[in-house]
Formats: sequence, C-alpha cells, structure tokens
Amino acid sequence: MRKLVKLFKNCQMTQKPFMFHSLYMNQRYFFSQPSSNTNSFNQTIVVDYKISQEGQEGRKNIDLNLLSRNLKLQNLSQESVKQQYLINIQKQPRKAEIHIIYGLIFQSMKIIEDAKNCFQEAIKIDPNSILAHQFLADIYEDSGNFLEAEKHLLKALEINSNQMHLNYRLGVLYQKTGQLEKSKKFFLICEGHEKALKMKSQDQQSCIQLGKFYKKIGKIKEAAQFFQKADEIQPFQDSELNYNLGLLFCQAKQFQESIKYLLKYKEKYPQHFNTNYVLGEAYLQLKQLKESEICFLQALEIEPQSADVCFSLGLIYYNLKKKEKAYKYFLKVQKINPKDLDSAFYLGCLYQGDNKQEDAICCFQKVLEIIPQCFEANFYLGFSLDLVGKVEEAKEQFQKAFVIKPQSVKEYAQLGNFYLQFGRKYEAQKCFIKGFNNNPIEFESFISQNVDSQLFTNLKVQKDLDKINEKNFYSSLYLGSVYELIGRSEDAKKHYFKVLELQPNLLYVNLQLGILYMNEKNEKESESFLKKAYNIDPNNFDTNINLGLFYLYIERQNEGNDEIAKKYFQKALEIEPLSEDGFIYLGIIYLNQNMLKEAEFYLTKAYQINPNSFKCNSQLGKYYFAIQKLEESIKYYLVAQKIKPSDYEINFNLGILYLKMENLENAEQYFLKVLQAQVQEQNVFFYLGQVYLNQNKMKQAEYNFLKAVEFDPQEFQWPKFIGDLYLSFKKFEEARFYYQKALNLKPSSEESLLKLIHIYYKCNISQEIQPFLIEFLEKNPENLQAIILLGGHFDDIGKFTEAQQYYLQALQINPDSFKAICHLIQSYIRTGEIENAKYYFEKLLKLKISKDEEQYINIGILQVQFQQIEESIQSFLKALEINPQNSQTHYKLADCYEKIGRNEDSKKYYLKAIEINPEFEEALYQLGDYYFKNCKPVEAQKYYQKVLSINPQQLNCHIKLAYIFQKFNQFEDAKYHFHKVLKIDPNFLSQLQDEEAKTFYEKLL
Repeated sequence: MRKLVKLFKNCQMTQKPFMFHSLYMNQRYFFSQPSSNTNSFNQTIVVDYKISQEGQEGRKNIDLNLLSRNLKLQNLSQESVKQQYLINIQKQPRKAEIHIIYGLIFQSMKIIEDAKNCFQEAIKIDPNSILAHQFLADIYEDSGNFLEAEKHLLKALEINSNQMHLNYRLGVLYQKTGQLEKSKKFFLICEGHEKALKMKSQDQQSCIQLGKFYKKIGKIKEAAQFFQKADEIQPFQDSELNYNLGLLFCQAKQFQESIKYLLKYKEKYPQHFNTNYVLGEAYLQLKQLKESEICFLQALEIEPQSADVCFSLGLIYYNLKKKEKAYKYFLKVQKINPKDLDSAFYLGCLYQGDNKQEDAICCFQKVLEIIPQCFEANFYLGFSLDLVGKVEEAKEQFQKAFVIKPQSVKEYAQLGNFYLQFGRKYEAQKCFIKGFNNNPIEFESFISQNVDSQLFTNLKVQKDLDKINEKNFYSSLYLGSVYELIGRSEDAKKHYFKVLELQPNLLYVNLQLGILYMNEKNEKESESFLKKAYNIDPNNFDTNINLGLFYLYIERQNEGNDEIAKKYFQKALEIEPLSEDGFIYLGIIYLNQNMLKEAEFYLTKAYQINPNSFKCNSQLGKYYFAIQKLEESIKYYLVAQKIKPSDYEINFNLGILYLKMENLENAEQYFLKVLQAQVQEQNVFFYLGQVYLNQNKMKQAEYNFLKAVEFDPQEFQWPKFIGDLYLSFKKFEEARFYYQKALNLKPSSEESLLKLIHIYYKCNISQEIQPFLIEFLEKNPENLQAIILLGGHFDDIGKFTEAQQYYLQALQINPDSFKAICHLIQSYIRTGEIENAKYYFEKLLKLKISKDEEQYINIGILQVQFQQIEESIQSFLKALEINPQNSQTHYKLADCYEKIGRNEDSKKYYLKAIEINPEFEEALYQLGDYYFKNCKPVEAQKYYQKVLSINPQQLNCHIKLAYIFQKFNQFEDAKYHFHKVLKIDPNFLSQLQDEEAKTFYEKLL
C-alpha cells in the first residue's frame, strides 16, 4: 500500500525511451507530470467511486488510493477543486469518504495542509476509518514526523489487525527510524501471515488476500499472479475483481492477460470510461491500432472532454500519418488543457513537417519552459530554428540536446544529413563522427537506409540505373561520401569501389578515390585516379584543383612540380574565374618560393572573394608571420580559428605568436587546444614547457620538457630546460646531470656552463667550482653572473673578504645589481659587519622592484635576518601574489607567522607548501612539530613518518617518534626509533643535559 500511495502522491509515470517518428505506446505524460489530481492507468486505477457505489451498495471500505481518471475534477485549478470540495461536503457533511477522496486529490496536487485537514475530518466522522489513518500517516511520514505516522498506523492496525500491509508499513517505518527490533517484529508478523496464506494457496480466498497484500505493498507482478491463480481455482463472479486483475496485468506489462480480464468486466459495464481507456492503452501497447482506436472512441463518447483519450487518439493517427486527424485531437487536448506538454510536442512535430516553423518553435519552447532537460524538444527546436535562419540559436539547442543524451547515434546521423543537405560539411562531419563513434554498426545501418538520391542530382549518373540496384548504388555512394567526410578512408574506398562496379566512369567517384589516395600519400594510385577523372572531363574545376594539389605536395623530387601545379591551378581559374581556391593555391606556391609580392597579390585576391574563408585567412596569417607582422598574423589566424576551432596548425601557430608576444595565458590556451586534438608533437610539448617555465609552473613544465626529450634526445635545449626545472625544485643532482648533458651536446653554450657552475655552487663542490669560474671569467671578464657566483663560492668556503671583493666588483659593473647587493649584505652579516649590511640593505630597498617574485623573497629573507618579521610577511605575501605556486615562499611565510606566535596562520601555509610539493621535507617536519607542541601526537606521528619516508636519516623525527611511542606504551616501536637515533648519533645520550630526559630515553636501551 505504501508504495502505491507514494506513487499516487508524486504523480509519477513509468517512462519509456522516446524516438520521434516511431510508434511507442503509452506515451502519455511523457514530458510532464500530470497537471492535476488525475492519474493514468499506470498508477493503479481500480474503480471509480461512482461504480463502486453502484456495484456494491452499502460498501463503505473502498480502495480510495486507486482513483479513476474520469472524475470531473481532472482539468480544474486548485481553487476550483477547493470549491467543488466545499459544495460536496455541504451536500453530505457526515460522509467520511468525501473527505478522504478530496484529501487524496489535494495530496496529489501537493496542497498538503488541505489534504491533512480532510483526513482529520474523516477521522472525526469515522474514527475507525483505516484509510484515513493510513493516508494521514503518509503525510506525516513524508514530512519527517515519524511519531505521528507511527500513531496513525498503529491505530489503523488496532481497528483491523488482519491488514497484513499495515504490519509491513510499520516494519518499513521502524527500519527507517533505526528501531530495528520493532521493525523485525512487524516484518515477522507480516511474513507469518504471508506464509500462512501461501500454505492455503489452493484456496481462492487466500489467493485473493495475497493478491491484495502484494498490490498494497507495490509488488504488482506477484499480485497479478495470485489474482490469476484465484481466478483459475474458480472464475471470478465479482466483475470488479476482473477489473482489478486487468489493471494489475496492465501494470505488469502483460497486456494480453490484461485485455482478457478487462473484456470480462466490459461485458457488465460497457459504458465504464476507465475500462475502455485502459483497454485502448493495452491494445496500443500491442500495436493493435484498430482495436485501440475503437476503445478510445468509445471512451471519448463517455467522456468527451478527456484530454488523455484525445491524446491517445492523436498519437494513433500521428503514427498512421493521418495528419488531419492527429491535428484535430492534439489541438483538442490543448483546448482542454493548455498546459499539456505531450500534445504540444507532437503538434510541434506536425508543424515542423508542414514547414510551419514559427508554430513549431512555439510548441517546442512550451515544452522546454517546463522541462528544460527534454532531449527531443531541444533537438527538434534546433531544426526549426535553423530552418528560419537562427543558426547560432539552433546550435545552442543541439548542444543542449546532446549534453542530455551524449550516446545518440540516429540523432547525430540525422543532424549530419540535415547539414549536408545545406552544404554545411564541417558541421555534418562533427555529427557523423560522434554518431559513428557511439555505435558504428547502428550508424551505417541508419545512413544506408536514409539516403536522399536528390543529394546527387548534380552528378552525371547514367539513366539506366533501374537495370542495376539503384538503392545499392545510392547507399554505397552516400556511405562513401560520409566515411570520407569523417576520415574513415578504408570504409569510404570500399563503398566507392562498389559504385565503380555499377558505373566505372563516374567522374565524382574516381576523383574522390584520387583524393583519398593522395591523403594517404599513395602517389601512384592517386595520380592514376586523378588522371582518369581528368580524362573523363578535362574541364572539371575540382579535377584541375586536385591535380594541382597533387603536384604541389608530391614528394617525388622534381623541380618542375610547382610549374605543373601552377598550370592546373591557372586552368581551374579559367573554368571558374572567381574561385578562391585557385588564387589561394597559387598564393601558396609563390609563398613557398619566397616570392612574397606575388603571394600577397593572389592571397589578397582570394580574400576579396571570400573574407571568411578558412584557407585564405590561414595562409594570410602564415604570410604575415613570414614578414614578422605578428599582430596582423594573429588577426587572420583568429578568423581561421573561429571557423575551425580544433585545427592543429592554426592553434599551434597562434600559440607561437602569443609566446613571442609574451602573452603566456593565450599561448598556453592554444597549445593545449593542439593537445586536446590528440596531436602529439615534440614542438608542442617544447613550447608548452616554455610557457609553464615562464609562468613558474614547474611540475607542468617538467612533464612537457620530458615529453619533448622523448622525440629528440640529441637536442641540447631539452636537457637545459629540464635542468632549470630540477634546479627550481632544488633537485641539484638531477639538475647537474641535465646541465652536463646539455653542455656535452653543445660545449659553446655559455648559459649551460653558467648553470652547471651554479649547481656546483649549490652542491658545495668547491674543488670543481673555482676552476670552472676562473676559466669562464678569463673569457668573459664582464659577466656579472659569473662574478657573483665566484663571490658566492668564496663565501661558501669562508673566504669572506675575497667574496666581498667580487660582489663589489659586480657593483662596479652594475651599481643596481639586486643579486650582488643581496649577496654582499649576507656576507657582511656573516662577518658581523652589521652597519655595512644595514647600509646596503637600505640601498636595496630603494631599488625599483617591478613585480619580481625572487626579489620579494630575497628582501623577505633579509628582513627576517634584521628581525623585521611583520615587514618580511608582507614581502612574502607580495611574492605569492606573483606566483602562488611557490612552495618555498609558503614555507618561509609559515615560519614568519610561527615566529610571532600566529600558529594557525603558520599551520595554514605549511599545509599549502605541502599541497604544492608533497615531498617538502622541512614543511612536513614543521607541521609535525606544530601538532607535537599542540599535544596532538597522532597527527604529529603521521607527518614525522612522512618525513622519514623521504629522509630516513632525519634525527629529530626518530627522537620525537621514540618519545610518542613510549608515551603510548608502544615500546617496540619506541625502541626501534631510539636505536635509529643512536645509529645516526651514537653520542646522543651523553650529550643530553636534561637528566629527566636522559632517564626517559635510557628505558629504551
């Protein structure tokens, strides 16, 4: 019962997949919920109130959950229903059934308070009304008031303890509220009743009771099974049992059985609306259209204003292609109920077929106002919008449709056919590719069966095709064209060869085969088919153009190829003097020959003919790129990119242009577009790596440079850039390896040498640094970087005076050298010359900083050393504004916050540093210390162990883990870590000054 009640209340329909122009049964309320209180037979209609009164006079306990569609309230508004309710209770104020009926109606219309009041009134009139208590329990359960729901269900059970479904309902309710013992109790009672009845399954009454029970808990198939068994034991004399069983079989989709029992009921009640209506639907499901039509017409005689019957009749006539009758009934539905979406959709389809596109648009939009996610309405609205010239709006609708249903095949093929009819090959290509990828077999089947021979009226097809198989001819021809369009050349050739078997001298097919072989670089076959096409018709424009292209791009070494190509292109221009292709290809030849004036002349001619040509704009972009007019080049490439957003060459060239102009964001965008098009080329990864390197996105840069190296391991630029990456991550050994590799590939590279020296400096390999630097400075005495590095080397080995001399030497070359001043300040701090350090620090702060991340970081470090913590925080924050992905800056900022006691801020930035670089040992350790100090040993343990997974020799982590495990009485783990401590530092215990700590750790020996 509960399941059925909820089904009624939510007005749900069992939906089936919908396909336009195909016969699918029971499509009522396909796009919308019922607009009023009424429900279709799928919602378990049993018998209307009137018939129940007539058939069983004096019967009080009717099944009000199962209302009929032919109540007179079906098209009324909420206010009208309320008015009808008031009229009826004035006539029969003490009749509980009236209150229950309207309670259900209000409930289905989601007027919950009014529904609740109705059920409460029914209980006041008849405290023993099981149905009123049940329905009130439903409302309370839906609103989350489980106590009230329980109270009313228990009351209903108290009134009649033989109601199995009430035990079932209570079991479900207690299960929902977590009262499992109570739930189990009621389920067991229910199960006991069920078993007892099944043991008497040869008894008709037991079968009927089981059928009713299963029906009330929503197990429709089981209900139908037991009702049928009861009928087999003894045929029903009660006609309403036949009616119930007919409807149950309908719900169970056993339509033949449904018809059998409904016809029995119809013998007694031939004028019962519901019976005729449901019979009509059952026949419709079995595609017995004549019988279905008869039943619906009989139902319409009984209820002339039934929108559902009118719709079903409209659907029958629509599928029978009786348009006038379909119009008549769908329009009648709209008149009865203007909010009906199903009839609106089908009217839209009818209007679209009659080329009344504005009317069709209105109908489809009406559906989408209520159901914006309706695939069919979005899809067919797209067609109508396109047909009235609203192309962009149409594309938007198609896009919405395929977001809803991305796995479509027929719809993609249908849309591709539509675009081809209007010569929009690029759009057709995209649709065909998606349809083919979703299901190749279904795609080919649909295409071959939906060929319009009118598409080929421009071909010189022989007139005796009737003697051969005309259908096979056109389907093979069309499939060849479609497969060629979507780049499936083998499939295309297979179908084209089938055509040539039927008509060998068809110019179009010979030409297309020549083009296919040309694209495959099969020069022999391509030349053969192109020349065959030329022999069939030497004055065909396309043949001359493609022969020109063949010789333009041929790989056979022949100095005369360009001249042969020119000859064919010039002949093409004689045939079609305003052909943009002829001018474009001549422009390309002259551009390749570096005859720039001639190239500009022909390309400009082509542009004048068609300023929106993809080929023309792309070649003009190439021309302006060649003469280094970058902004002009971008302008033309952007036009081409708008026409073909996924074109590899256009996106790649735009990426290069933006990189040259230092517009890194746009450069990244276009290089990524290239990769999204599944193009894997060395240069793309190389330039994208450069973009990320310039953006300081080191992980992405490293990935792309490594991908580039895979293509060409001998190019010195690749290892140099990867060395830069590892240096930025402080992975010095790896950086050294790649810089050395770059230097080996190109010994003259000063940049590689400098970076290698820098690595030696970072690795403190002093015996190697000095010879390198001195040798380099002998050749380049004014090289500022080398001088600063040599100063750093002397700083490193403790020769501070020599270091300061080199820094001062660097400042003589460039007094505003930020790096030289920073190093000099650090050197003075080391030697205790604080006044000198402060002097140069003041000078440093006066330098102009132009949003340089590294400079802000260095200033922040110096401010920390001068105890200017608040100022250093601001410097690090400015550095993070420039590059929020620098884990070291986050770490330094966290350290500053820790110094001034802002521990939560400190924790936040340590976490950010780890998020950027999960292997950041120092940040992990500091975060462990944060939790250790805040008495959260479990969290501290996690971070210390992470540090040890990176660096097993981290002494402090072992010390603190030994302490934590000792405190948790995990002595084996504590001993393990303490022995690690002693292995790393054997003098650890003897160095401890704190006797208490020494005693604590000695326990672990």
